[in-house]
Amino acid sequence: MDTDKLKMKIAAMKLAVLGLKISRLTIDKTYPKDRDPKNWRTINGSKVHLTEGKIDGGAGGRFNGKAWAGKQKHEFVSNPKDDASKQKIDDMIQKYHLQAVMHNGKMRVFTRASLNASEIREIKANRDKILAAIKAKKDAETDRIAKRQAKIDAIPGLKEIKAAREAHALWQARLTASIERGASGKGVGPEPKYDFEAAYKKYPQAHAYLVAEHEANKHNYEMAAAGKKALEKVINGQWKEAMKELEDSKAANRNELLWD
Repeated sequence: MDTDKLKMKIAAMKLAVLGLKISRLTIDKTYPKDRDPKNWRTINGSKVHLTEGKIDGGAGGRFNGKAWAGKQKHEFVSNPKDDASKQKIDDMIQKYHLQAVMHNGKMRVFTRASLNASEIREIKANRDKILAAIKAKKDAETDRIAKRQAKIDAIPGLKEIKAAREAHALWQARLTASIERGASGKGVGPEPKYDFEAAYKKYPQAHAYLVAEHEANKHNYEMAAAGKKALEKVINGQWKEAMKELEDSKAANRNELLWD
């Protein structure tokens, strides 16, 4: 082997050893006490550390922040200290009515509350955690709303009945306007034909949804509350139970009105 090739081989070996030392140093420095094999995985030969299903160390930080998507799921138990820290951040957000706002191209913490110097220092010290908590809460709410709407969209016959109701309401409005103009309904066209009673029997969950939605929009506080509760049960498939409870609430409300 000539001298140049030998030098190149030695240099490559030194780089490999250096890379291994750096990788070990990264792991040991970040997680010196975590010897639990459940929190470690391997990606392309490099060890990475997981916390609550996300990569946050190892492999020189190349994969930090990414969710673990391997076949072997990450089973973990939350750290009581982390839970206490999260609770502290949540308490701060609620106490000071903290919001995340975009200002000059950067996300910042905003509040209208009057704060003393100590409170301001505490918020600044926890800025990143506060913004992360606000974002997580917003993302969770967005996800909840999307999943709820998906359940509503999946209720058999609901879209069909709503479309028929809207078509009939539009026809009725045109007829009323025509009569008020003295045209006696001329030019309005025939009444849309749709057998609502048959549809309600065919699609009982959709009918239950419409009944609960109607009650939820009432001015009567008790019935509106009962309607909202029933509506959520209907959305989650418990429409028979929801209708029974709603009827019980109606009966109780009628009795209260009689006594008043």
